[in-house]
Amino acid sequence: MNSRNIFRLSFLNFCILTVIGMVLMQFENDLIISRLILIIASGHVAIFILTALYEIYQSDRINSNEKIMWTVGFIIFNILCGFLYFFYGQPRITRHYKILHHKK
Repeated sequence: MNSRNIFRLSFLNFCILTVIGMVLMQFENDLIISRLILIIASGHVAIFILTALYEIYQSDRINSNEKIMWTVGFIIFNILCGFLYFFYGQPRITRHYKILHHKK
């Protein structure tokens, strides 16, 4: 599994688990399950931040200033920056071009 798939899977798991945890927290008298789900969701936050930063620093498509900007964004605004990276940054940063070979 490559880092792009790990990021997407952990980010989607984080979003789903957070919603489930918050809903359970509203309707459940016993908060242990909802807290456990939110703890697991916070683990997914760490995974998607680390994989995103790995992708960013391995990329040669962006300069060092943009790499620093993404790093600060993930540290301070991790969820908002995660959405931006998911829809805008990752496709641009990790784009791989297929080289077509002409057969003779």
